[in-house]
Formats: sequence, C-alpha cells, structure tokens
Amino acid sequence: MLISHGFGLGGVVPHDQEAPASGVPSDALLSLTDDDVRAIAEDLVLAIVAAHPDLVEKARLDQHWDAHLGAVIRDAWSDFQACVGTDTTRDHHFRTALNRILAEGRSVF
Repeated sequence: MLISHGFGLGGVVPHDQEAPASGVPSDALLSLTDDDVRAIAEDLVLAIVAAHPDLVEKARLDQHWDAHLGAVIRDAWSDFQACVGTDTTRDHHFRTALNRILAEGRSVF
C-alpha cells in the first residue's frame, strides 16, 4: 500500500529538468514541504482506518494497539519512509497523524 502523491516516486522527471544519471538518487524528496509530509502521513493513517475499521475499533476500546494493528502500522510506517525518506526530523508527522486520527486525539504513539 504505497501512496506516493507523485512525490519523487515512479521516475517521473519534470520537463524542465534533466533525468539523474543512472544510480544517482533523485533530490525530489528534498523538495517535500512539511505540508506535503503531513498530508502523506494523514493519508496513510486514514487508509488504515478505512481498510481495518473493526481492528481500529477494537484497539480504541481495549488500547491494545500493537496486538490489533501493529503489523498494519509498521507497514504504513515503511510506506511513509518510502515516500518521504528516512530523515528523522519528519517522523513526528507520522506519530501526530496516528495520535490525532487513529487514537482520536489521545497521545498513544
């Protein structure tokens, strides 16, 4: 479940730029704004809620998040990193989306 939003994935190069040399990573990830990163995180968390409503409800009731959604959250985290890179200064966007959307505003993650 990779949501790219067209940010640096798929090898598409704008017409006014040259394609990077083979083996050279694109710098498209560097151009992501905080709003872009926040939107990607929110979309991934909303996808969890949409795809697993029963598990989300169980986790909200008994607070056993890892038991119900651990693997799904880890997959979404991997997708988040694939979209925005592994820069740890952006991690808080994913945690914030988990807390705001999945945990309904509680500080769980």
